[in-house]
Amino acid sequence: MIPALKGRLALVTGAASGIGASIAQQLAGAGCIVHVTDRDAKGAHAHAASLKRAMSCRMDVRAAAEVGAVMQAIRQRDGGIGKPGQGKGARA
Repeated sequence: MIPALKGRLALVTGAASGIGASIAQQLAGAGCIVHVTDRDAKGAHAHAASLKRAMSCRMDVRAAAEVGAVMQAIRQRDGGIGKPGQGKGARA
């Protein structure tokens, strides 16, 4: 566990599978509270269920309204995210 990350919030996009899932797993292993997001809501939920201290939601990074809604929900629930990261790229 990396002490500097313990208890920090992390938002990972494209985290239902592949590189995004690996990033989410590494962050959870480092002690982060991980928000697993993906266009594949079922996949995001399944992956979040396999991690410690993780939650999931559907989010398509190409849809500004979805991103805004997820960020607002995280702000209300957890106080916000300091440094968002990206697990998967997308074209607008």
